[in-house]
Amino acid sequence: MATCRWAYLSTWLLFLAGLWSLGLACNRPEPVREADAPKAVEEAAPQAVAVAGAKPAEPIDAVAPARKLEWRPPSGALSDPEKAVSGTWIAKVGDFATRSAFMADKVMFGLGGKTKGRDFIGATLAAIENDDRVQTNCIWLELFADRTGIRRGCALVGGEPSALDKTDPFTGKKSDFGTRLQWYFDLPSKQVRIRFDDDMLVPAAADGGSRLLLFRHWYLSFGKKAGEGFEMKEQIPEHDYVLPVQYTYEVYPGSFLGKR
Repeated sequence: MATCRWAYLSTWLLFLAGLWSLGLACNRPEPVREADAPKAVEEAAPQAVAVAGAKPAEPIDAVAPARKLEWRPPSGALSDPEKAVSGTWIAKVGDFATRSAFMADKVMFGLGGKTKGRDFIGATLAAIENDDRVQTNCIWLELFADRTGIRRGCALVGGEPSALDKTDPFTGKKSDFGTRLQWYFDLPSKQVRIRFDDDMLVPAAADGGSRLLLFRHWYLSFGKKAGEGFEMKEQIPEHDYVLPVQYTYEVYPGSFLGKR
């Protein structure tokens, strides 16, 4: 009888350990529909209901930044443009979007089609050109009012972007599944400028194929209105690289999952 009880207890502990590494759910704020450019609005903070288990990322072969950049954010209160863009940003994206290095082993890079009988660089360029129509991944940003923020782990669940959190199944304590950042709005260039605390990656066409660029600095410029969002020009200044695809970002001013 004692042996049976111990076997049952061991099985139960293994099951709980599995939950620790494999749990998954999702959350998304109620949309704030803006007719034109984003404006600062008051919104109740949405609650996170997602949990996700993390696993260590595998080493990634990527090109180091070509140059170093200084980071000179303003001090004091937010400017009016900063108040307008502070909040949650969400985008459905394809394979050639930026992503955090620790998420790279969880989302596959691909060309989105066959390359047999075609020039490989041509296939890569064609894949990037059509990437805005291959929405397989997502980006979830939160820009807080103190010029800090987080790019949360994001997955498409039922076709909709969902922020991911880690939850300890034993204590219920939640922790962020994302990359911390600092940000500000640069008035001369009219850009939202972001510097990440950890490494980021972006695929780029080069040298007869594609390569991964490693970066920390990310510049965003608002483009034309597209549906419920705005097309965004994305620059990686450490490599003098501009994404050829302009993904559509929906901006929810003043709406947050909650700063932890």
